[in-house]
Amino acid sequence: MLRPKGLRERQVSVISEVMTYQKRFLDVYGHVMAYVDAGQGNPIVFLHGNPTSAYLWRNILPYLQPAGRCIAPDLIGMGDSQKLADSGPGSYTFAEHRRYLDGLLASRSCSPSPGISGPRRPGRSSRSSAPPKGSR
Repeated sequence: MLRPKGLRERQVSVISEVMTYQKRFLDVYGHVMAYVDAGQGNPIVFLHGNPTSAYLWRNILPYLQPAGRCIAPDLIGMGDSQKLADSGPGSYTFAEHRRYLDGLLASRSCSPSPGISGPRRPGRSSRSSAPPKGSR
């Protein structure tokens, strides 16, 4: 293959199905939440979608761990976090997830506005540090 002068061959990373981080567990409002906590410095929080888990971030965490403290929770009722007893159509709302997430982050001594990252959908931002609409 011909390559333009001065252009080196790119190193290709292998995507792994192995979760190399050990999950920790913490009681939050009477329910156990699972999470990964790796690295040091300012917290970077990784949120998964519905119905996945922190496993989604297994291949991303190693790249951002040198930049700060990476926290990837299993949202309440998902992954290895405890399910809610009376779950039904009104359960697992954004407000409910936020309550448990805020409790987890507060107990892990995270600042009130860590950088939060989540999966993107076209036309939507994945970063949020503003309070939810209508909560002001």
